[in-house]
Amino acid sequence: MSSSIPCCSGIVNPGIPQGKEDSIAGINCYVSNNTPTNSDTALIIATDVFGYKLSNPRIMCDSYAEATGFYSIVPDFFEGAELPESVMKSVDTFKSDQSSYLDKAFGFGNFVVQWPLFLLRNSATDSVNRIKKIIDTLKADKGIKKVVLVGYCWGGAVGIFLAQEPDYVDAVVSCHPGSFKIPGDVEKLIKPVYFVMAEKDFLISEAQANVIRDTLKKKDENGGYPHLFKWYIGMEHGFAVRGDGSDPEVKKSTLDAFQTSVDFLREQLAKLNKN
Repeated sequence: MSSSIPCCSGIVNPGIPQGKEDSIAGINCYVSNNTPTNSDTALIIATDVFGYKLSNPRIMCDSYAEATGFYSIVPDFFEGAELPESVMKSVDTFKSDQSSYLDKAFGFGNFVVQWPLFLLRNSATDSVNRIKKIIDTLKADKGIKKVVLVGYCWGGAVGIFLAQEPDYVDAVVSCHPGSFKIPGDVEKLIKPVYFVMAEKDFLISEAQANVIRDTLKKKDENGGYPHLFKWYIGMEHGFAVRGDGSDPEVKKSTLDAFQTSVDFLREQLAKLNKN
């Protein structure tokens, strides 16, 4: 269980999301207020374990909506059973050299209680199925024709699973993804994926990252599989959505991952429009 602690650390974005909450397919969603200029394309943010209520994915949603013009949403694919924000603060307290032993004990205790409950209530399969339900509704009710997904941690793995199927997403950005099979799930990919990988990721070692990279390269050589893989030196798991923006290197890597994601998604959709 202690190996999962790094999954839960990070910084809550102090910004204020500008969107609103709505229900799509009976699932609560955050929807950006930006008026879509590409109204037939939806961008879905698949969150980390802290879910759609946290400011971080909502602010990322607003940023993607502004940069792309896509109809952008953050679904509650945990349906209210996300990990409480308090766990992030508890884990950071536990990890901090400035914390007292008592504070560390309380921090670790909160994690020990909350993490198993989260895993008991949630599965990647449930998250994938809820995203599918939302996509079906967007296409049926809102005239959406193309769908892209940006996933973080848990949501990054969800994106990988969806990119193995023909009918749901057209391109995926998977940022420091959660648990998936290497190389099995990479070999199954049929839709374009941009892997945003952190050097200091407790879930994926450098050796495993090299296997992912080699598998993608082989797929490209065999069938022209479009993909992108970037290895962010010095970054930790979660940096692309919960990174410390006051750290210049983290800020630089986060902005690079964001802009590269925007460019990758635009490129893949442009290819679709030509076909």
